[in-house]
Amino acid sequence: PKTFSPYMFSGLKMESMTIPSYVNEIGNNAFELCDKLSTITFEQSANTLNMGYYDGFGMIAGDAGPFYSCPLTTVNLYREINYTFGGAVMDDAAEGLFGNKTTLANVTLGDNVKTIHPYMFAATRIQQLHLPESVDKIGKNVIEGCELLNAIVFYNDKVRPEVETGAFGTAETLLANNCFLFMPWRTVYRNGASLYYNPGDKAAQNYWHVLYPTMVDEDAIANIVDGYRIQPHDESLYLDKSGYEWYRKRYYNQETITPPVF
Repeated sequence: PKTFSPYMFSGLKMESMTIPSYVNEIGNNAFELCDKLSTITFEQSANTLNMGYYDGFGMIAGDAGPFYSCPLTTVNLYREINYTFGGAVMDDAAEGLFGNKTTLANVTLGDNVKTIHPYMFAATRIQQLHLPESVDKIGKNVIEGCELLNAIVFYNDKVRPEVETGAFGTAETLLANNCFLFMPWRTVYRNGASLYYNPGDKAAQNYWHVLYPTMVDEDAIANIVDGYRIQPHDESLYLDKSGYEWYRKRYYNQETITPPVF
């Protein structure tokens, strides 16, 4: 079927599920009470998959997202997703697509993913969020409540995605959790130009500017003093750091690599 109807697989005992590329819609509660379902893989597709999300205010009685009460630990997402409740206002970490799945620890995003929706991975246990070059828009609060997150990795060294203010919280909250943004070194801050999504937006308090103290690139974290940039080093602190060999390959050698698994 091209549509997974509400409650279609509810209560089944499968441990993993692959969503075929021809499926174009998944209704809410489709996998409710699948208490062994730990791995979901969305097959690669250029078509958008429409899905519901948890509505904390009961916009429609009983709607709780497709994966409500599933013990998800791993999500492999290789296609674009769109929320079906366009009229709802999302304002809670539990309302994202995977936001009420606090067991979710491993996320892989493929090159067909263009949008990271509001609260999409909020309140999960992921440690790294790797954003492929296809991502061009990131909504608010996507990592709210992700207490184990230590790295957000961008792979695009040409164009900054459009990032909604508050997507990653504030620099202070990220630093408090020892979480940093890995940004391609060739697009570092240059007189306010290359750091911004909109070239016409040179306001001092642009969101990228606010996040600057958490960015790891040509201007190393050690060069941030009381939130202000001072003279940068020539190389990143992570250039030859053990466990970050991918950093040199991707950002310095310009190799196309598979995002590393931590």
